[in-house]
Amino acid sequence: YDTGYTIASTPALYKHLAIVGDASGTVYGLRLDSGKPAWTYHCQNAVYSTPAVSGDVVVFGSTDANIYALKASSGKLLWRVPTRRPVLASPAIAGGVVFLGSSEGKFWALNLASGKPVWEYDQLARFVEPRPLLYQGKVIFGAWDQWLYALDQKSGKLAWKWRGDRRGVLYSPAACWPVAAHDKLFIVAPDRRMTALDARTGQQLWRTGQYVVRESIGLSADQSRFYVRAMNDWFYAFSTTASGPELVWKRNAHFGYDINSAMLVEKDGVVFYGTKNGLLFALDGRTGAIRWEHKLGVGVMNTVLPLSASKVLASDFDGKVALLQAK
Repeated sequence: YDTGYTIASTPALYKHLAIVGDASGTVYGLRLDSGKPAWTYHCQNAVYSTPAVSGDVVVFGSTDANIYALKASSGKLLWRVPTRRPVLASPAIAGGVVFLGSSEGKFWALNLASGKPVWEYDQLARFVEPRPLLYQGKVIFGAWDQWLYALDQKSGKLAWKWRGDRRGVLYSPAACWPVAAHDKLFIVAPDRRMTALDARTGQQLWRTGQYVVRESIGLSADQSRFYVRAMNDWFYAFSTTASGPELVWKRNAHFGYDINSAMLVEKDGVVFYGTKNGLLFALDGRTGAIRWEHKLGVGVMNTVLPLSASKVLASDFDGKVALLQAK
């Protein structure tokens, strides 16, 4: 399906629908069987936020400075929370609470049913972009103020924060969706460093610039490996249990120079990643062997949504949403 407008987010899945927004401010519920819209909802400005679905509720932010909740089956508005600035970040939902950053120096916890604030943290210096990680009772996310934050999930109080040794807002760990396993948190950032932190305390465990990574990261389903994409040609997998950056496998995929901030996503043992030039890779999670690749277009591909080891939902900056099936 071609929306005709830039898409900068990942579709969310609700039963038989793929839900995604575009730069026109339109949010679509696209039928999985045909790609045709079952419903549309129109915001007042662009939607770059990746939606989150819980039950029959889909939540997302818009650059019209509102946070929206729609009925996922019909696109009917359930509630809307106004903020003072555009909302670019992607939400996470757990326990009937929506966790979402905004651009006014705040991070929100909202009641899923009503949109009423549960708590807010207002000590951010710049805007939030990624989907937060919910891990061990903490909400973990980066902001474009150089800092990685961990807030208490129930109270919103600061548990810890961390920043790297290369200072400057452009080096902020603010685009990657952090991953965690075995009490460790793993991040990559535009400073080309890969870092492991103690998820409980924020203490830095190790940090390396050897692999020239940037923002793209993912976790295996069994939590034994995390995956990264280097800025030139290479994919890597590392152990989550080792005391340092222990390499499990590496794969030269010959994709050239790539600074896309899409994440790597594993489903049923297959790791998916789309490049800035519209090339989608499917890799074996255990070995890194390339199972297949597909050229969707020439635009930047967003983080994909795998439905199985052979079927994946993809979207790109050229405004396309596609359901791909490996033969």
